Amino acid sequence: MTKNLLFLFLTFVALARLEETSDVVVLTDDSIASVLEENETVFVEFYAPWCGHCKKLTPEYEAFATAMKGTGAVVAKIDATEHKKAAGKYGVRGYPTLKCFNSGSPSDYKGGRTAADMEKFLRKQMGPAVTVLKTVDEVKEFIPSDSQAFGKMVAFYADENGAVGKAYNEYAKAKRNDYEFGVVNSERIATEFKQNMESVVMFKGGDTLPIAKTQDLDKKGMDEWVKLNWFPLVGEINADNHAAYSSRGKNLIYLFVDPADKATFDKTMVVYEEVAGDNPTFSFGWLNGPAQIKTAQKLGFKGKEFPMLATQESGDTYLFPEGGEFTLETVGKWAKDLGDGKLQPFVKSEPIPENPLDGDVRVVVGDNFKQVVMDEEKDVLIEFYAPWCGHCKKIAPIYSELAGKFKGVDTVVIAKMDATANDMPRKQFPVKGFPTIKFCKGKTNEVIAYNGDRSLDSFVKFVETNAHFKFDLNAGEKKPEESKHDEL
Repeated sequence: MTKNLLFLFLTFVALARLEETSDVVVLTDDSIASVLEENETVFVEFYAPWCGHCKKLTPEYEAFATAMKGTGAVVAKIDATEHKKAAGKYGVRGYPTLKCFNSGSPSDYKGGRTAADMEKFLRKQMGPAVTVLKTVDEVKEFIPSDSQAFGKMVAFYADENGAVGKAYNEYAKAKRNDYEFGVVNSERIATEFKQNMESVVMFKGGDTLPIAKTQDLDKKGMDEWVKLNWFPLVGEINADNHAAYSSRGKNLIYLFVDPADKATFDKTMVVYEEVAGDNPTFSFGWLNGPAQIKTAQKLGFKGKEFPMLATQESGDTYLFPEGGEFTLETVGKWAKDLGDGKLQPFVKSEPIPENPLDGDVRVVVGDNFKQVVMDEEKDVLIEFYAPWCGHCKKIAPIYSELAGKFKGVDTVVIAKMDATANDMPRKQFPVKGFPTIKFCKGKTNEVIAYNGDRSLDSFVKFVETNAHFKFDLNAGEKKPEESKHDEL
């Protein structure tokens, strides 16, 4: 017993000394802003004390902090479960989340989690954010040549302390992990590339002409300009750029194609790039089909033959006919019809059941969702569930009892749908987890989320309160009058 107590005491002392001698700066909600403001480069771990991955990272993170000591960079950590304001501000969704802040601008760290990996990354962050291009050949080597490459920026100025130089370098430091930046200080080289001094130019590959910018070089102006001009006509979509594509403000069209089948890939791209050029209101990207086959199947494709073409808009999915002829004429018409709103969305659905009831609960599938749930003559409570969901299984007997209670009310429907096997209008019925329960009000189709406890009494009260058509639950008959607040 005494030995055990002594061991625990010595362990506590060792941990306390480790904390005292740690080179990791501990941040809080109150201190993080000042640390980011006062230091140009800050690497932060957002962690949870109970997180196993965080505990595993700790010795590597401590070694990383020690290696960076004295370099001017700050290696820090913050308990995201206690300091929720900072965690929320920087979009922390899991643990550990690692972010690098350059001049206060955050970017996610996605590299290895050894001390050496993190040190190599951070030391690179402390180097120049802008590549100095001293010759014509260096510029040619820096700018992209491939038509599918993302753009690279080159600034042409003589003085880095001038207006263009200062604004460009500040932006480059903040965005160094997102884009590539070069600079030319020679007017002779600028003339060689038909560019003017005191300008920032986006170079892209293929036949795309360089795009110059000379005004509004602040962060907002640059962000808007880059968002508009950085993307290639058709680019490969991956984990690093998908968020940028999604925030571009254009509907994104996905092409699933096999790059290993070079003949088919090249033939497909000729068509795809021409269609992209004719439809500038969309973003066009491609994915490695074999590697992303599960993504394609989730969208609704059934086979494994490429190419496949799809897009999603306002929660609806639109598929180019699977196995259809992929020509300029067919793909061009599909894209035009999409833009004109003439395409019917694909609806993932199980077969409409011959017996629409599971006990007293109405079973809904994708193909009859609007017919049942959005029937203006009914008030409908619907549960979106997943077959594997433990919470859904727990609620099932209560939900079944609820349906039995309303069995005699012809204006109320208690329904459920397997949301993993069927589509619903996601804009009106967003489903983020299971079970999700919504109420579709009769007459108006107003959708109301159920956020109460999962007891029979709470469900009954919710339906009674929100139903458009008033009823006597005991009598099970519809009253002739409707609620007064719905009268004109």
